[in-house]
Amino acid sequence: MLALTSAYIKARGIEDEIRKTQIRLVSYALSFFAQAAMGAVKQNGVPYINYPGGDAVAKELVSLFVKSKKRTYLLGKETE
Repeated sequence: MLALTSAYIKARGIEDEIRKTQIRLVSYALSFFAQAAMGAVKQNGVPYINYPGGDAVAKELVSLFVKSKKRTYLLGKETE
């Protein structure tokens, strides 16, 4: 999950930190929920919870909020 996401970001030459965070968030969330769904299918309704994956999703979500808030503040400051 981490290696493929990092390879994608590097191959595309993405330098914007907010965009990198968005890509990582979508990648980690997709992996987390796909694993939960597969666990539910295999274990008759009991999802497999990948706690490190959930932590990665939460970290990227908080990081996205912080970075977006900072950029919004800077843009507001420049337009005053």
